[in-house]
Amino acid sequence: MSAHRVTVAALALLQAVASPAAHVSQARGLAGVVLQAENGAPIAGASVYAMGPPTRRLTTARSGTDGRWRMRDLPPGVYRVVVRAPGFAPAWVEPSGPPEAQESDRETGPRIRLAPEGAEDLVARLVRAGSLSGRVTTAAGVPVPDVVVTTDGGPVMGTPPIGQSLTDRDGRYRLEEVAAGERLVVVRPNRAPSTRAPDRGWSGFFHPGTTSRDLARAVSVRAGAHIGDVDILVSLPATHVVTSRLVGPDTADDVQVRLLSNGGRTLRTLSYLAGTGAIGPDIVDAGHYVVWARGRAGQRALAAWQAVEIAGDGALPGMTLVAAGTLRGRVRTESGALIPRGDVAVGSVLWIDGNGFEILGEREAQVLADGSFELDAILGPRRLHVRGLPDGWDVIDIRLAGKSVLASGIEVGPARIIDGVDVVVGQGR
Repeated sequence: MSAHRVTVAALALLQAVASPAAHVSQARGLAGVVLQAENGAPIAGASVYAMGPPTRRLTTARSGTDGRWRMRDLPPGVYRVVVRAPGFAPAWVEPSGPPEAQESDRETGPRIRLAPEGAEDLVARLVRAGSLSGRVTTAAGVPVPDVVVTTDGGPVMGTPPIGQSLTDRDGRYRLEEVAAGERLVVVRPNRAPSTRAPDRGWSGFFHPGTTSRDLARAVSVRAGAHIGDVDILVSLPATHVVTSRLVGPDTADDVQVRLLSNGGRTLRTLSYLAGTGAIGPDIVDAGHYVVWARGRAGQRALAAWQAVEIAGDGALPGMTLVAAGTLRGRVRTESGALIPRGDVAVGSVLWIDGNGFEILGEREAQVLADGSFELDAILGPRRLHVRGLPDGWDVIDIRLAGKSVLASGIEVGPARIIDGVDVVVGQGR
């Protein structure tokens, strides 16, 4: 074979190998079309959200005048894609391919497997929507905050959350973009990682107030119309209605009242009415809690706390906002030397009955170059910890007035300033 023929053959081989790779690089991604379910007409300006690997990032696109959209240069993997448009109910993008190759979950939606060559011809069919609103309460009329309200059989739990509403402190909700037709409205506990409401041990209540789907009353949703007063009654097991009162200076503002459980399992904002000082009524699980309050009066930090055992309906003991205290000290090694520099901070944890309440009871202050720190706006029994120490280092002892308080902690009283806290750190023993 001549050198010319070898060169031509080699070039042809390179083209055969390179062309598919170039095609994959350009085509790798998701693409599809958004249509009206009733007549197949394209929907322009629809927002498309894709959640997927490698870091569960959110990728967005918008449909054109022909309803088509495209997301380029996405890594292969499994994606969930949801579409929303004004006036329509949100919908999952339907995966292409034979039904046996498709994956779907009732709450998390269809899964689209993106191969290296891309996934084309994806379809989303949107139906016209209406809206509805109402309240979630107990039979006694007490509002149930921080619970999820959605329509059964059609929630789109994508990112951002679509097709659901979280009740406010008055138990009110509003659902937009509800698909027209006969819809069951359901209340579910909020089990998101960032929830302020505890898992109360129940799975769901249907409108107007039943756990049985067969006894639920459907709501007739019409496209473009709003339905109000879709109220739902719930009966929560092992819960109690509690109230309390917070007393403080007339000038106190920015007041927040929270409920903490052992180990920080539960974090809730309690209803607080400024001016009257009334806390609640709120629905709370039976158990042991800490009620924690913070506020300000000018430049002064105010705080209040108490441990409570909730075993029935009724009023909890009242609390008084007082001026918070301050801890000052130094972080050093056993020899008295400064610690290696870094992003080091001293934290203060509310410590009651052998339990650390770290969600709101925790405060933190940076350690300065000379090893000093100052923790302000704290109150009650506190234990200290240090964040940002070198690998293998830990707190060896904490001393105050020559005595170790590592195990017992430090009691910070109202407006008290405690100097001379000595935090000794070093390599683990």
